[in-house]
Amino acid sequence: MPETPADDGRAVLTARLRAMADWLDANPGVPLSPYSEVQINYFTNDIEEARAAREAARGGWRKQTSPTASYVTYEHGDTDGGEFAGKWAVTYAIHVAKAATCERVQVGVRHVEEHDEPVYEWKCDA
Repeated sequence: MPETPADDGRAVLTARLRAMADWLDANPGVPLSPYSEVQINYFTNDIEEARAAREAARGGWRKQTSPTASYVTYEHGDTDGGEFAGKWAVTYAIHVAKAATCERVQVGVRHVEEHDEPVYEWKCDA
């Protein structure tokens, strides 16, 4: 398989994706769950690197975060709306460590047995 000048595996990955698509097209008897999905993940601790990647792709990103997740996720791909919503998703996701993009703030105190413990949440604006 061809290699990119940066040798980042991009050509290998895209060739494998094309080969799998060709194989699926050539074998229509192979069953697929409607909840099958392909997600390419990129993890970083550098918010500037994540911003540069999002800008390079020129829009279309959806931000996802939850109080319990360790990462803020920016997802790009064909998962929105239409008759296939929630099915056969193909996405690219950038996961940025919350410690690099968010502020951990104390939002309360919880009493546990004989002492109080602070309760924290992440405030994410990135």
